[in-house]
Amino acid sequence: TVNGNDVENAAWHFLCVARMDGVAAARARLLPVAPDSRVPMMEVLEMFAGRSTPEQVLEVASAADGTAQSESALFYAYLYIGLYHEVLDRPAEARAAIGVAATEHTSPYYMGDVARVHAALLAE
Repeated sequence: TVNGNDVENAAWHFLCVARMDGVAAARARLLPVAPDSRVPMMEVLEMFAGRSTPEQVLEVASAADGTAQSESALFYAYLYIGLYHEVLDRPAEARAAIGVAATEHTSPYYMGDVARVHAALLAE
């Protein structure tokens, strides 16, 4: 089963399908998501769908500045932008974005560990 309100389920599904079958197939099979209230997750979904850009994701995340969601928004924006660049075969952009998620806008939760481990792997 899948939480239909969580963009992360759709994002990780997209990333897995993109690695196996390509980005076009991943977009065609993108899981539907009801509104996810976390900033900038709906914009992340739009980016994976090809209807938004990494710049727009950062713009939405940056708009949360000064709110309780500010650091979390920037962390998730940079993490998913980096993963997106990685499946689009843009290694320099992937390293840069995931590096920011791992060091500048960190998370103390397990997704922060995901960012730090992934940043280390991309640095090799």
